[in-house]
Amino acid sequence: MKKRKINYRNLAILAGTAVLVLILLIFLISMLFKGCAGKQDSSAGQTTKTTENQEASILTIGDKKEGTEVNLDNQCGQAIVSFKVRSSDSGEFGDNLLGDNRIKNKSTARWYAESDNSAMNVEVKLANYTSFVLHDIPVSDFNG
Repeated sequence: MKKRKINYRNLAILAGTAVLVLILLIFLISMLFKGCAGKQDSSAGQTTKTTENQEASILTIGDKKEGTEVNLDNQCGQAIVSFKVRSSDSGEFGDNLLGDNRIKNKSTARWYAESDNSAMNVEVKLANYTSFVLHDIPVSDFNG
């Protein structure tokens, strides 16, 4: 039986590569979970009150006198750039009710829908060009 020589140079390269990969993995994992640590809130112990400025910052769509109040809470991850409505039996969507405005992510808008329509379809377009249609929304059942 022949005895094999150990090539220490190749073994050192392999061990060095393994150590570098391990260090890189530890670094990536630490960067991944860096945001999960509890953050210190500078306003700890303070109570938050709704102010007139917060109420004024809520985007209003439609006329308050015309209909039912529907709160739109954007949790899409993107800003809503277009909000078009039509009655369920109508053919085409109307104009963009937002105009040049946007409903930012994690913010609320107030839509005053015409209450004489029993159900509405809504077309929503997001900032990343994704769009979807909500069908047969019973507007008369909403009140805030």
